Amino acid sequence: MILTNEKGVTLQALIITIVLLLIVTSIGATAGTSALEYSKYSKLKTELQLLQTKVNELNENNDSSKGQDLNNVNNAQKEILEKEEVKSIIYKGKEDKKDEVKNGFKFFSVSEIKSDFDLSGIERSYLINVDYRYVVSCEGFKYKNVTYYMIDQMDDGMYNVEYHNKNSNTGAFKVSSSIEGNVGKIIVSINNYDGYINNWQVKYKLNTEEKWQVSNDLEFTVDNAGTYIVNVVHGDEIDLGKKTVTVSNELGWNQSKKVNSPRLMTGLNPIKFSEPDDSKEGQTIQTNKSDINWYDYDTKKWANTQTKDGSMWVWIPRYAYKINKSNQTFDVVFLVGTTDNYYDKDGKLQTAKRQTSETDIPDATKDYVVHPAFTNESNIGYVNGGWKKELTGIWVSKFEAGYFDKNLVDADKEKYSSTVNYSQTYGYTTAGKNDEARNYLDGIYGAKTTAIKYPTFQGGKYSMNYINHNDAFNISKAIAGDSNNVYELKSNSTDSHLMKNSEWGAVAYLGQSQYGLYNKNIRINNVNMGDNSNFVYAMTGYAAKEEDAENTINANAIAWNQFGGELASTTGTIYGIYDMSGGTWERSASLVNNGNSRLNEFASSLMYSLKDGKSSEYVTVYETDTSVDNTEVSWTYENLSKTNEANYKKNTKYGDAIKETSTAGIENTSWNGDYSYFAGLYAPLFIRGGVYWDRSGSGLFYFSRNGGSSNYANGFRSVLVAQ
Repeated sequence: MILTNEKGVTLQALIITIVLLLIVTSIGATAGTSALEYSKYSKLKTELQLLQTKVNELNENNDSSKGQDLNNVNNAQKEILEKEEVKSIIYKGKEDKKDEVKNGFKFFSVSEIKSDFDLSGIERSYLINVDYRYVVSCEGFKYKNVTYYMIDQMDDGMYNVEYHNKNSNTGAFKVSSSIEGNVGKIIVSINNYDGYINNWQVKYKLNTEEKWQVSNDLEFTVDNAGTYIVNVVHGDEIDLGKKTVTVSNELGWNQSKKVNSPRLMTGLNPIKFSEPDDSKEGQTIQTNKSDINWYDYDTKKWANTQTKDGSMWVWIPRYAYKINKSNQTFDVVFLVGTTDNYYDKDGKLQTAKRQTSETDIPDATKDYVVHPAFTNESNIGYVNGGWKKELTGIWVSKFEAGYFDKNLVDADKEKYSSTVNYSQTYGYTTAGKNDEARNYLDGIYGAKTTAIKYPTFQGGKYSMNYINHNDAFNISKAIAGDSNNVYELKSNSTDSHLMKNSEWGAVAYLGQSQYGLYNKNIRINNVNMGDNSNFVYAMTGYAAKEEDAENTINANAIAWNQFGGELASTTGTIYGIYDMSGGTWERSASLVNNGNSRLNEFASSLMYSLKDGKSSEYVTVYETDTSVDNTEVSWTYENLSKTNEANYKKNTKYGDAIKETSTAGIENTSWNGDYSYFAGLYAPLFIRGGVYWDRSGSGLFYFSRNGGSSNYANGFRSVLVAQ
C-alpha cells in the first residue's frame, strides 16, 4: 500500500524533490565559488597584462632604473624566482645567463607601482626584469590546480606583449629565431591581416645598437648573437609595432671542430697553404668556408684569409686560458659562441671566470679565465683591453705592416693613398738630425698635406717605418674605415684598429698553448737590409737561420713560406702569425696617461679616443705611480727605470702578456728571457715584440716603452673585428 499525504503527494516524490533541491543548491554554491575564483584569476591576469605593457615601454626606452634591488627585500619574495612554475619560464634558453637574469629583477610594492607606473588598483607586489621583460607576481594564485605567477602561464599567454602605436591596430606578427650553420635566422610571421601580403618590410637592430637595418624578406640571416628589436611596417601607412627576439649566443660554434668558426666579413677570402719542404716553397691556395681542410686548430692550422691587396689575416677564436708558470705555457679551452662556457675533457659544459667589477680580478693560475680581448668590458671601463661587445674571435694581421711595392704605387698613386695625412713634420735620420727623413713610398717624410699610403700585410715586404704612434693609430682605422680602401673591406661590417696589448696577449697566449709552439721559443726575424738610401731596414715574414742570431741581410735568413721559415710563426707551421719577435718594434694602442707632452705631440688620436682620460675600446690606459711618474720628475735614464718598476707594480691587468708573464718592469724579466720595460715618464707608450737586433731579448713576451715619434725601427700591426 502506498502512503500519501492529504494533498495526494507520495513520500517518494517528496524525497526526490528534496534531493533535487539539494543538488540545485549545491550547483549554485559551486557555481558561485567558481565564478568568484575566476574573477580573482581574471583580476591577476589583468594586472599582469597592464604591467607587461608598461614594462615593454620601459624596455623599449632602455630604462631599468626603477624598483628596489633584490638585496633589499626579504627571502620569501626572492624565493618566488625559484618556484618551478617561474624557473621553467625565465631561464628557458638562457641556462648560461641564470645569474644575469636573476640579478636583473627589481622589487615593486603596490605603492611603487602606483607612483612609478601610474597604475591604480594593483593589489599585489611584483618582481620585474625590464631587460628581459618578465613580470612575476609575489603572490601566486591557485586556479584549477595550477598556481599562476606570470602571464606566460595563462591560456592566451602574453609574454613580450609589445607596446604598439595607438594608430596601428591593423594586424599582428610573431617573431622567432634559429641557428643554421654559422649564421642566425630571424623568422617573422604575420597574422590577422588580409592586405599587403607580399609588401611587408622588417626593420631590425641589436638592442645595443642605434642604427636600424632593413629586410624586405620575412626570413633573413644575422651574423651576431644577441637580443634583436624587430619592427614590421608597410610604408608609412601601417606599423605593427616592435618585438624582441634573441639569437642564441652559441652562434658561431663549430661542434665538429670544437672551436668558433672564423667570421667572414665582406672582403675576407679564405686561404690555405701547401707546406714547404727542402725542394719547394709553400704556396697560397684560395679556398672557401665549406672546405673542411681550411683550418684545424688541433693540428695548429689556424684559419687564414686574404684581402684584395694580398694582405693576410689570421683568426684568433674566443678562448679561456690557465697559466702554467712551471714551464711558461698556457692551457687553452675554446669558448662556445660568445658565452664563457667550454667543454671539459668529459664533454661537460663548464664556465670560465672573468672580471665583472674593479675588485674581482680572476687568477689564471687557479681557474680558466676568459681572455679579455674577446669580452664586452664597457661596463667596467675597458680595464683589461676589452671590446664594446662580446666577440667570437678577432682577425690579426699575419705580418707586421709593410710597404707596397714601389712600382705598384707609382703606377696608381691615388689608389694607394689613404684619407689620413701625416701628423709629424720631422723624423729620425742616421745622422741624428731632425731633418725630413726619407719615406720609402713618398720620397720625403713630413708634409702634413701628404696622404699616408696604405700598408700591406704580406711577407717579404719592407716593414713600414717612419710613421709615428698617432699615424699608426689613424691608418689602422682607415684600413676598413675608408670607403675606397685597397682591401675592399666595408666599414658597416668590419672595424679595423691598431693592435692593443690585450690583443697582442691573445695571440701570444694561444701561441704558447697546445695549439701553438707550446714551450718552444719563437724564432726572431733578424733581417736588416741596410737600405740607407730609402731608410728601410726590416722586412716582414723572415726567420733567423739559428737561434739568438745577430741581425743579417735576408740572404742569411729564411722567408716565411720556405722550409724553416715557419719557426718564426706562432704555431711552428705556415698557418701562424709572423714578426712577433724582431722585425720592427710594433706600436701598441696602450699607454700610461701621465701628462707627458709626447702623448699629445705624437699620440693625439689615441688621447682623443679615451673616455674621460681612461680606457676605451680602442686604447688601453695603464695606471701610473704618480709619486715617480709626473711632469715634475726630470727626464733621466735613472728616473725612467724607477718609473718603469713603480708603474709595473701598480698594474693589475691580465691577458696582455705583461704582469702574468714577467716578474718586473725592467730588463730581461719576461718569459723566455724577453725584455721588460714598462711605460712611463717621457716614454709613456707601449711597443711589443722587439726589433731585429734584439736577439734573445725579443719575443712574444717582450714589452717596452716608447715616446711615440717616428723612427726607422718602429712599425705596427692591425686588427679586424666584426661590427
